[in-house]
Amino acid sequence: MALVDLKPVIPGRRVAEQSGEPGTITPGLRAMTFEGLSRGAAELNDLQEAFRRHHALQCGFCTAGILMSATQFLFEHAQPTEHEVREMLSGHICRCTGYHGIVEAILDTARRRAASEGRNTQGRAG
Repeated sequence: MALVDLKPVIPGRRVAEQSGEPGTITPGLRAMTFEGLSRGAAELNDLQEAFRRHHALQCGFCTAGILMSATQFLFEHAQPTEHEVREMLSGHICRCTGYHGIVEAILDTARRRAASEGRNTQGRAG
């Protein structure tokens, strides 16, 4: 999965639909893959760090897709409830974690981002 203009897409399919030519993307679209989330080889972004802190990583098979979905989700839902996070995750299958750590990592990221931006993080119940 990738994000093109912060919308989740299957890269090869979206490329073909947008441009008609394999290997190209319509000019002006911003594409981001899992590898583009970090700030370099040695520095994870805040969501990736939260996944590590909350033990949301196990075998790694589903991790890239969940991180990409969570990135897009947090862009659209800056202060999600636990229910909203679980609903977003309902389209993913992870057999290793039981989702608890993943949910906690996403909520932690939202809280930390809100705090760093001076937004009120109280009042949203799960």
